[in-house]
Order: sequence, then structure tokens, then C-alpha cells
Amino acid sequence: MSALKLFHGCVKQINSVQFKYITSCTSNHSFLIRNTAILRKSSFHSLTLKNNTLLYRKLPLTACTRGFKVEVTDKVVDNIYIPTPVETFYELLEKLHDGYGIPWWLTIIASTVMLRTFFILPFAVLQQKVMAKIESTQIEINTYAEHLKQQTAVRAKESGWSQRQMADVYSEQISAFVKKVHKRENCRPFRMCYVSIAQVASWVTMTTAIGQMTGVYPSLFGTEVDIDFLPSLLTGGTLWFQDLVQSDFILPFLFGVSNVSLVLLWSLRRGPLTRIQHRLQYLLFSLSIGLVPTAMLMPSAITLYWTVSSLCGLVYFFLLRIPSVRRLLYIPLVPSEMKYPLKEMHQIFKIRFQSKKYF
Repeated sequence: MSALKLFHGCVKQINSVQFKYITSCTSNHSFLIRNTAILRKSSFHSLTLKNNTLLYRKLPLTACTRGFKVEVTDKVVDNIYIPTPVETFYELLEKLHDGYGIPWWLTIIASTVMLRTFFILPFAVLQQKVMAKIESTQIEINTYAEHLKQQTAVRAKESGWSQRQMADVYSEQISAFVKKVHKRENCRPFRMCYVSIAQVASWVTMTTAIGQMTGVYPSLFGTEVDIDFLPSLLTGGTLWFQDLVQSDFILPFLFGVSNVSLVLLWSLRRGPLTRIQHRLQYLLFSLSIGLVPTAMLMPSAITLYWTVSSLCGLVYFFLLRIPSVRRLLYIPLVPSEMKYPLKEMHQIFKIRFQSKKYF
């Protein structure tokens, strides 16, 4: 039997405890593996594999973090375990709570603000820069479109093209020109989607990590309750939500109000909304309201994260409309930019409300 098979066969279960973090190895490797049920077992296990012989001894508890440590005495180690994004977020939240001694409610708020500021905000700034560049190139594109329309009409008359053929030629050439201009200015529209992808990815990952901590809905969050559940969350809240494992009704309401406000702020822009923008607005309103009942079923820890994340998005969205902030972030000046955002958005709101064009 090879050393690798012997190692995996022997550490599959020790003292009826399943180990979560195992790495592949060759012989002559020394491992210090954290018992993942640390809250209940309070012990470490030292495993040394030498010459196809597994040496095992129990060590006293010297740390209280969820993870593992590998000490390599040889140079060859294959397939070192890499934690998933959910496990990484879990570890970071736990280290922030344990390392600085702050309560869980503050840990969730602080980590959410940092996530929105250092990970999401740069993508939001990039989106604003791309949108500004696209708007700046619109004058050049419109000028070329008028010239191309005249040229295409002359060629169609000379060649006897039908209206369909003329439209196909015009569409193909204008599309190629637009792509060329966007590539030249480094403002391809797809780059505006980066912020949405980052938001969805971080939202799902953070929600799953917090969900595993609460031990609620284990099948939904992939929770190993005896390993992932943190009892300190039962008393880690504040104000009216002292228990972060139990659901709440006030936080979901705040979450819904924040989301609706964010959609409303997005819609208050210069000029009328296009048909696509109107449909997107109604869709976002529906999602914002529809998530409230879902939030009422979730633990307060998750709802707190959702609410703080939405509030951060609302604040950053408004800040990115202030001209001085936009210049500070090197976002180009464009005609659609609001000089006095708060005043202009209030006027747009009054006009739409009085004309019965409800958002």
C-alpha cells in the first residue's frame, strides 16, 4: 500500500471525528490538523507519516480559529487544499471578531462596509467612467451615422437595393464603427457589467458564509451544523435584534426601503427614461419589494448584512453623482452630469409625480 493511500485511510476517522481539511502528500510529511469540531472537542491532532507508518498523538488546545496548519518537512507536496470563497469569508469574519474582540453585529457591519468600499466601489467607479466615455463618443458616432446614412442612400439608388438591403448594410457598417470607437476609447459596454457580477458574487458568498455561521437552513447554505454553527451569535446582536440567529421584522422593512430608495435614485436622471429603462425600473422595484418577505424568514445576521450592504450602495450611488467627487475619481465631465444633484433630483421627482409618471 502506498504512503498516500495509507495516510488517507488512517486519517479518514480518528476518535469518530470526521476531518474536513486533508491534503495529499508523499512520505516524510508532518501534519498538524485542526479538529473541525473544535467548539466541542477542544483538541488538535498531530499526524506524522514516515515510512508508511502513521504516528498519532493528541495535543492541547492552543488556538480557537477554524482552519488548519500544514508543516512540511519534505519539498514535495501536491494538491494543497485551497479554501473556497465561502470558507475564506467565514474565516475572515471569525478572525475579525476574535482578533479585535468586537461584537458580531459590529463585525458584520464593518466587514460589509469594507467589502463595499474596497471591492465593489472600484467597479462602480469603472462603470461610471465607461458610461461617461460612451456618452462622450456619442457626438462622433451621431455625426458619422448621418454621413453614412446619406452614403448608403446614394449607393442603394445606384445599385437598386431594396429598403431591407439598405438597412442591413447601414446597420452592419454603423455597428462596426461603434465597436471601433468604443475599443479605441477603451469603453466597451461589457465593462459596465463588472460591478453587477462583483455584487452578485460577493452577495451570494457573504450570505452563504453568514448562513453557515447561524446554522439555519443547513440544506440551503450547505452547513455542517456541528462544525460551522457559532453559538456566540445567539447573544451577538444589539438593540432590538439581540439574537442574530432569530429572524426579525424591522430589519427586512429597512432593507426594502433602502432598496426602493436606491432604485428611485437610479431613475431620477436627466431626460425621460427609455422603454428598456422603464422596464428595468419596474423589475428592480418588484425585486426590492419581493425580497422583503424572504428577508423576514432569514436570520437577523443575514438581514443585517443585506440592509447595511443596501445602505452602502445607496450612499455610494449618491456620492458618485456629486461633480467634485467625480472629478476626484477622474470620471470625465459629460453633458448629462448634474451640477446640483440633490436639487435637480428633487425637481425631477416633483415633475414625474405631478405628471403621474410614477417612477
